[in-house]
Amino acid sequence: MKLVVYGEPRPLPIHPRISLQLAQGTIKTIHDAIVELVTNSDDGYGGLEQNGHKVCGRIAIRAVRSQDGLCKLLEVRDFASGMSLEELKKSLVMGGETSEFYSGRKARGLFGRGLKETIIALGKGEVLTVKEAEFSAAQLWGNAKNRSSEFQISPNAQRASPQLRKELGIPNGNGTVVEIEVMNENIKCPSFRTLKRQIERHYALGDILQSDRRTVELTLEQQPSLGNRSRVLRETRTLRATPPEGKQVLPKKKITMHQYGDEIEVTICESDEGPLGCPKNNPFARAGIRIKTEGAILDNELFRFSYRQAAQYFFGEAICPGIAKRIRDGDFGLVDQNRAGIDWNHPYCKVLQAELEKLLEKLVLRKERDLNAAQRGKVSGGTQKKLRKVCALLNRLAKEELEEDLDADFDGILQTRDIKSLTIVPSVANVPPHRTRTLTVYAPRSIIEGHLPEPVVTVTSDNEMVPIILRDGSPVLEHQIVLRPHPKEGDSCYYGWFQVRGDLEDEEASIDCHLGEAKATASVRVAPAKTIGRRKRQRPPRKGGLFTDIKPNTQPKPQQRVFYDAKDGTIWIYVNFPGVREHLGEDLSMMEDPQGSILCSELVLEAFTYLMATKNFHRDRPPLPQSAEAAPYAVLGEINSLRAKYSKVVYDALVRH
Repeated sequence: MKLVVYGEPRPLPIHPRISLQLAQGTIKTIHDAIVELVTNSDDGYGGLEQNGHKVCGRIAIRAVRSQDGLCKLLEVRDFASGMSLEELKKSLVMGGETSEFYSGRKARGLFGRGLKETIIALGKGEVLTVKEAEFSAAQLWGNAKNRSSEFQISPNAQRASPQLRKELGIPNGNGTVVEIEVMNENIKCPSFRTLKRQIERHYALGDILQSDRRTVELTLEQQPSLGNRSRVLRETRTLRATPPEGKQVLPKKKITMHQYGDEIEVTICESDEGPLGCPKNNPFARAGIRIKTEGAILDNELFRFSYRQAAQYFFGEAICPGIAKRIRDGDFGLVDQNRAGIDWNHPYCKVLQAELEKLLEKLVLRKERDLNAAQRGKVSGGTQKKLRKVCALLNRLAKEELEEDLDADFDGILQTRDIKSLTIVPSVANVPPHRTRTLTVYAPRSIIEGHLPEPVVTVTSDNEMVPIILRDGSPVLEHQIVLRPHPKEGDSCYYGWFQVRGDLEDEEASIDCHLGEAKATASVRVAPAKTIGRRKRQRPPRKGGLFTDIKPNTQPKPQQRVFYDAKDGTIWIYVNFPGVREHLGEDLSMMEDPQGSILCSELVLEAFTYLMATKNFHRDRPPLPQSAEAAPYAVLGEINSLRAKYSKVVYDALVRH
């Protein structure tokens, strides 16, 4: 208001407990802590190198493990530039622009929080540093009782005497030691062999551990048992990451994000070693495209292909300088606030994801064809006939579950590629009074390029007597639906559906769909069922459906026991998965036996419920939770619900047949 007189602008006060909440949300494992501390040390060496200095590049990690598997102490030492007292004070400002990243240098630290968060989340720690023969120190800890964090700092720098240097383990030059007494009992420490392998495979440390300019050492001390207090087991090894063996299938391809004008350089390789693991919620998987910006590895993703075994043969990197530029300009929403990777809900990141998925899709589909062509098993005629009946049952169940008129003019239109614009099918429809009817929206990829990866169509009705019906049954005059690639057309055609209801006979409505500047209209009339009449032209019965066949796959060492291939609607049963061949046989011929029929019903139900669950979430249900912990449980809850709903009918078809 113009009448109000305000004082001088001041920084917004932040409660001390926020730092504790941020720390505990970011650092959840010993691997998180090691990543933060090691990359801080690497940034220190990197700053010296960019200024033309020669460095030793040594980083020493030391952990102490208790008999019950808890981490009791974590220490990281480097011999980089160290910090003066003033630099140390500045580094303790929570969220301050303390990282060299903001001065234009390449560095992983984007928010100036890694060091503080690590110490606070783990317990109580000291930062001991030497620079230009002067020693400075600070102590930080999280106070769970007061739900806050506190620190102390040495009032003055002091001379780094030989005795002090000996205690620090920095005999000459500069360096920093971070020593943390771990009080958080949620921080576990695996055995030396496991910890070494996990650190070497962590995607965020790949470049550091592959660099000849860095030497990273890991020491693990095992606390002695109560009966043998005199002996401490200690093991030390140098960490070294090696990329998988493979060939480049997409060498340094440059693509442009046309909406933003940014260029991305993408390199993708195909593994010769077999599947490299699923990177979703697994930082140690070697498969995936590592998203980089100016020396920082922010994420490792295969996106919507993560759980497909063929995709797990691919690894590589996508270098996107635009992310760093936008963060420097203040767009912090690009990166998850808990440093858990990129926030893929951000508009910029959605475009980046769509571009990378287009490159991956061709490679994954080709790999799946190669794998399936080489490993297809043959099925006898009697077994094949029974499996086709099961597919017919699954198609009927899918149609009921998805509440979609899958037959609605699909064969007659899409197979001839007649759809060139946003289209509602049917364009003229009758709906009986007090009943609902499903209408489907189709869009060719050419008109949704700028709306990927989730094109949203706004649907409106101009008559409250013919409302749009939501999934919970409530009527609205405006609704939004997300279009998805059609299972029979891939990404060449997208579709979505909605329902309308007729509340009063003889009422008419115009149903409009908008996607950007594209528009489609359908006319709906409320008429009794007897006046609707029969179609003048009987359409031929629909061939296939979501499920067209169930086949064995003899691929050696598969990572899954069943897989649904959306391209041709086949459910592949991997007979070499442990426990499958013994009960089903290589050609599924043993599915007539009691144990084989039970296992086959479980596998079919597994493929069916997973597909239905993901389709339900991709329609008009709330989006999946973004946290790594919550999302799997959301999908699992949907799968369990569908299992309870359909187990008996699938069991009866295969076991009681």
